[in-house]
Amino acid sequence: MREFTTRHDPVSRRAFLAALAAAPLAAPRSPVVDTHMHVWINDVEGFPFAHPYDPNFKPPPVAGSVEMLLEEMDRYAIDYAVLVQVIYYGWDNRYVAHCVKRHPRRFRAQGLIDPTGADVAGKLEYWMREHGLTGMRFSPIYYQGRDEWLTSDAHRRLWKTAEELKAIFNFFIAAN
Repeated sequence: MREFTTRHDPVSRRAFLAALAAAPLAAPRSPVVDTHMHVWINDVEGFPFAHPYDPNFKPPPVAGSVEMLLEEMDRYAIDYAVLVQVIYYGWDNRYVAHCVKRHPRRFRAQGLIDPTGADVAGKLEYWMREHGLTGMRFSPIYYQGRDEWLTSDAHRRLWKTAEELKAIFNFFIAAN
């Protein structure tokens, strides 16, 4: 009988990607896609922060700009990324939309819309049709015990609009 041992040393995402990028390629490789990246810049005039859950929010001292992300993607052989709206900007998805418009071959993006708003379907349509986003992220983790928004009339319209637009959603949920 053959024995197998397992290692429990943690491997960071960057270390894994660096090893992947350094590996010799015998055949063309499949594209590498990072499916969840946040970007932000500390340009409060052009892209003001509007954190919807933290009135005392202070921006991080260092930006996480799209240019910085592109440098890392190139360094670690990541071909494409899905940008997910960072909560710092709240429901204003202009920065991720700006990034996608500047680099349409490298990025797709998902925005944030207020799930308790009356016109969530209209907001979804606006961000997808007018700004090229592929869908939205919802964060039920911030609404625990208040899930009526998921089955409201506004969301029935949202789910129908999402089907028509072929929207992609991701959900930030609690692990328990």
